[in-house]
Amino acid sequence: MEEYRFLLQIQPDYIDCQDDSILQPIIDSIPKDLSKTKRIAMGKEKVKALFKYDKTYPRWLQGAEWPIVNGKPLVFSHQKKAKGGDIRTYYYFYDPATKEQTVVEQFD
Repeated sequence: MEEYRFLLQIQPDYIDCQDDSILQPIIDSIPKDLSKTKRIAMGKEKVKALFKYDKTYPRWLQGAEWPIVNGKPLVFSHQKKAKGGDIRTYYYFYDPATKEQTVVEQFD
């Protein structure tokens, strides 16, 4: 339960990652002898360094859906609202190694 609370404290709302293979190494790398405040600050820094974006982070309409490919979070490029009366927003991500693009779609 304590570890779950810690996970909630170190993740910004725009990330909300539930993948233990990504988060556990971060948790394990933070020294247990640090104060709670310093542990949270270090955790936030490490999570933000892993979930990269070009200019700004995604503003999700619904919950965060950050894509992870081959055990690594993709880089967020930008988001775009659909034209006209459409209620969709598209979130564009890419793999920095392959430049392959992934698009996440959410509805308002």
